[in-house]
Amino acid sequence: MGGGTLIAIIASALPDGIIKSVLIWMAPAATLTLSAIWIWSRRKILEYLEERDAEKYFEAARKAINDALQNPTLSPEDRAEFEKSRLELDRLIVERKMAMATHHARK
Repeated sequence: MGGGTLIAIIASALPDGIIKSVLIWMAPAATLTLSAIWIWSRRKILEYLEERDAEKYFEAARKAINDALQNPTLSPEDRAEFEKSRLELDRLIVERKMAMATHHARK
């Protein structure tokens, strides 16, 4: 049951008069308003959760690379590959943050 339906139910229980008329006319607007608020809120919550997950995965990848670089038996070639991976990861993080900043600046 939506907000507009609840307003309509309340209005139907009232005696005839100006308040009942106003509530009946407000019911569709309340439904639209609450739906818009719900859609906007849901989108913001999903964006936040996706960003939080991305940050978590970036942190895990960075930790794995850093842990691998702590291995004293790494060959210079393997060490260079891990350093390259870390640089690529940093580049991905910067690109993602720039894309988000650009997206938010356009709003």
